Amino acid sequence: VTLPTLAAPSAPRSLTTSTSGSTVTFTWQPPSSGGAPTHYLVYIGTTSGGSNVVNGYNVGNVLRVSGDLHRGTYFVRVRAANAAGLSANS
Repeated sequence: VTLPTLAAPSAPRSLTTSTSGSTVTFTWQPPSSGGAPTHYLVYIGTTSGGSNVVNGYNVGNVLRVSGDLHRGTYFVRVRAANAAGLSANS
């Protein structure tokens, strides 16, 4: 019996945002190739490559951030992950 090789997922697609009051919702689509993700790592920062606002993971493909976020520019990246590894940034 030959077992299939598990592959790391490719990057999540179509990252979008929407706001409602003090809540910002981030959504993305699963990767179109590679292995199936088991979870996503989400990084949100006030500088490019930063993660000082959110540095964690979310199981689904939606993350809602609410609270005392200041107006400004935020940098968001999402990585898909499974037992074989991590994708590139979205």
